[in-house]
Amino acid sequence: MMYKKLKTSRSFWTLGAMITALLFGQMASAAKYDYKASGIEHRILEETGIELFDGYRARRCILASKDDHCLPTGYVEAVENSGVYITLWEIEVLLMQERDAEADRMLRKVQQEHPKMSKPLWLLAKNLFFKAEHLPEGAVEERRQVLEEGTQWAKKCVELAPGDINCQLHLGVTLARWSTNNGIIKSVFNGPAVSAAWDKAIKLKTHYRFPSANTSWGAANYGMGIFNRLVPDSWWFNLFFGFRGSIDRSINFLRAAGATKDDQVELYTELSAAYYCKWSREESEWARREGDKAVKACLSIKPPDRISEISQDHCRKLKASPKISCGYSRDRQQETDIERFREEAEN
Repeated sequence: MMYKKLKTSRSFWTLGAMITALLFGQMASAAKYDYKASGIEHRILEETGIELFDGYRARRCILASKDDHCLPTGYVEAVENSGVYITLWEIEVLLMQERDAEADRMLRKVQQEHPKMSKPLWLLAKNLFFKAEHLPEGAVEERRQVLEEGTQWAKKCVELAPGDINCQLHLGVTLARWSTNNGIIKSVFNGPAVSAAWDKAIKLKTHYRFPSANTSWGAANYGMGIFNRLVPDSWWFNLFFGFRGSIDRSINFLRAAGATKDDQVELYTELSAAYYCKWSREESEWARREGDKAVKACLSIKPPDRISEISQDHCRKLKASPKISCGYSRDRQQETDIERFREEAEN
């Protein structure tokens, strides 16, 4: 069973095939270093001055392929290409450290100097998403404005480089969070765009690895897992809006995400919500037990940042009130009653 595996085994078009190969550590003849060699980061630091930040090696990494070196993609890009890629790697580390103001200043400068690069665009979208996540729960209007800007950067990224998995990923991320911030019912017509972006990202099968050790492909599956839980599973809904949810697909997408990173607090928060939602809709005691297991896994992880701390609190809330799970969202509870969607459609 995949869940046991998760628990026991213990977030580019412009460069073409070169980057695709690099992401999987398969540039044997072209690569400057053997990135799978023990202690390679120390040699790289001595020879180039490019640093793999302290603590990365302690992060759990699940291999995307037998040739995967598990190093962050941005770090390897900086070593291989130098120049602006070194700055972009430094920015990725700033994002991980929640230093969004510094990252924003640097990103806007890089984007102006390199307007044809897709990476600064999706990093701008990602940074604005994180900024929105750190806002107080009641800051609905401020969060909306931040996410609208993030969505605009992501749209520019997709227009420039539709085959860049991170452009598609972050378009789905910012637009989906904008929708939950404003209310799923009010934002229901965004559903096809969110689903299409993440579906394209998943089909690209590119494992861009972030400083967190998460991958873009895993993050896209994570997003689709949330999407399929929040959206009603209804023939009428599909007829009128052109898409529908599925709690079983939600669970499967989240399991796929967990196969790429199984020690992420937020993954288990969403997995517990999906299992409890299945229990609520189908009276499945198996799903209730799996939800309890997901909560236990969630609470067993030391949270690395404030977002993870919030997600852990929400694991406790979901276990205490599992009936809220179908409409659970980190920013606010969502309406999932099909009759409410009917009313919105008629208006």
